[in-house]
Amino acid sequence: MTIKTPSEASLARRLAAVSIALVCTAPGAVISNFTFTGPPWTAAKEADFATFAANAPSADTDTFSTTSTLSNSGFTSGGYASFYIRDIDGGTVGVADAGDFAIFSTSATAGVGMNIAGANQTIPTNYIAFSVTPDSGYQITFESLSFYTDCNFANEEYNVQLAAWDGSSLTVLGDVSHTSGASTNEPVVFKSIDFSDFSSTGAIEFRLYGYDMSASNGGIRFDDIVLNGQTVAVPEPASLLLLGLGTFGLMRRRRSAS
Repeated sequence: MTIKTPSEASLARRLAAVSIALVCTAPGAVISNFTFTGPPWTAAKEADFATFAANAPSADTDTFSTTSTLSNSGFTSGGYASFYIRDIDGGTVGVADAGDFAIFSTSATAGVGMNIAGANQTIPTNYIAFSVTPDSGYQITFESLSFYTDCNFANEEYNVQLAAWDGSSLTVLGDVSHTSGASTNEPVVFKSIDFSDFSSTGAIEFRLYGYDMSASNGGIRFDDIVLNGQTVAVPEPASLLLLGLGTFGLMRRRRSAS
């Protein structure tokens, strides 16, 4: 009986296919997604950031990483002394009426958004942040971050800077500027920072700085903060070594039989 063995080219193709299967098993687009849509926000306002953040976790669908709740460094609560807002017509924040949702009506999830003050520093100083940690055996390639933003003043310019902290160094990923419209409390607008892709198997903290606003309290709003990228499984070196040894053995067997 003749035993047919794969050709060397065929074995190489199979090894490459298995390697790709090991590396690219969990692609994804949305890594983190802060929508600020829940809970129902029945309280009139929330002046404590930790409580606000706990009630506004990431709504991401990536099952191979963990996104922390938001943290705050330096910002205070914005108008109505609240870290969230959905009401600008003189009613009670958190109580539904005709003017609800006007500020965030143009965002992807029209409703409650984040409301902060302190973006009047001349250089990036105050920031909100969240950390993303890939599961063991996985790596994330980060690609871009988008959000909706505006301020509560008319004809006011400010900047938003995105930076990444890996535990030892801070890397600036990009800046965007925005000038508000001719009226106060206009709806938020979409902004995106498409930075150079980078990958990590460890935790990365993303920081959004708001700064350089001339208004005295530096009040700005954010909604739908979305981090995009791809999560992939990373094979252990031992797994690739076994694949290589197996292929090498089959190739030697074929040569011995010829």
